[in-house]
Amino acid sequence: SFICTGGGMGAAQSSGNFNAANGGSGGGARADSGSTAGTGVSGQGFAGGTGTSGGSTFAGGGGGATAVGGNGNSGTSLAGSGGQGYSTTLTGTAIVIGSGGGGGAGQGSISSTANTSAPGGTNAGTGGSKTTYDGTSATANRGGGGGGSTGYWSDSGYRNSGNGGSGLVILKFPATYTATYTGGVTQTTTTVGLYKISTITAAGSSDTVTFS
Repeated sequence: SFICTGGGMGAAQSSGNFNAANGGSGGGARADSGSTAGTGVSGQGFAGGTGTSGGSTFAGGGGGATAVGGNGNSGTSLAGSGGQGYSTTLTGTAIVIGSGGGGGAGQGSISSTANTSAPGGTNAGTGGSKTTYDGTSATANRGGGGGGSTGYWSDSGYRNSGNGGSGLVILKFPATYTATYTGGVTQTTTTVGLYKISTITAAGSSDTVTFS
């Protein structure tokens, strides 16, 4: 089995969440030195990155399953990249769980760079114009924290932070068994060789699975 707790939303002034949300992996801080990053859950993920403000503004990246989110850095003109995710082959093919979203970058011609050296890089780093100063959301049903946003721009209003990725549960069991789920569970079951793999993307706290 594999369990991934949903990630926290990044910080943004527009929705009143000046500080990032906690989650399996924490959201990234807004592009302001007074905004705090979200924390992660031990064994699930890491905290988001911090933001910075000054002549240019750079938000923190969302935390990942295996690494903290990157910090915004006005000295290098980079927003924080999303924290790296975790690669698993439990489903029969490799998927990356818990990649954090990149933080938004400030000011006109400045853009941030993505962390492409490890899983999680595909969600990292946004920026370059006022239409892309929002934080990047983590992938749905993959956990990971959302990236923080820049603040208010007079010609485009408040920028949006990235959403944390919703949670995921994967169950792998012998194909000779049948799994029966209660009505509140959203899942897909496939057969790969000698095993069945159930990918669960939604469930209530009292839902159950029975094997027969």
